[in-house]
Amino acid sequence: MSVPLRINENCAIKMQTTLDIRIRDILQSGADIIVFSAHPSLLAGSGVSGIVHKAAGPELELFAKSLGPIAPGESVITPAFNLPAKYIIHTVFPRYIYGTSEEE
Repeated sequence: MSVPLRINENCAIKMQTTLDIRIRDILQSGADIIVFSAHPSLLAGSGVSGIVHKAAGPELELFAKSLGPIAPGESVITPAFNLPAKYIIHTVFPRYIYGTSEEE
C-alpha cells in the first residue's frame, strides 16, 4: 500500500514523497537497515530484541555490548552480521507503564 506523505507547511523542508507500508517479517524485508527498540544494555532480551539477536548470530551481542548502556532517546548502529540487512540501529525508547508524572 502506498500513502502520499505531505509535510506540514510549517516544516523547513517541503517535499512530496510516497510512504510504503508493508506488513512482513522485518528480518526478511530486504531493507538495508533495520531499526528496533532495544534494551539500554543492548543485550538480547525478549520480544523483537531477542528475535533480532538470535537471527543475527552471537557476533551481534558481542559487538553491541561494548557500545552499551545507552539512555532513552539514544541510538547506536551495528553491522547486521547474519541478517540480509547491512546494519541494525538499536534505539532505546522511553517506557511509559503507569502514565504517572515520574515517567515523564
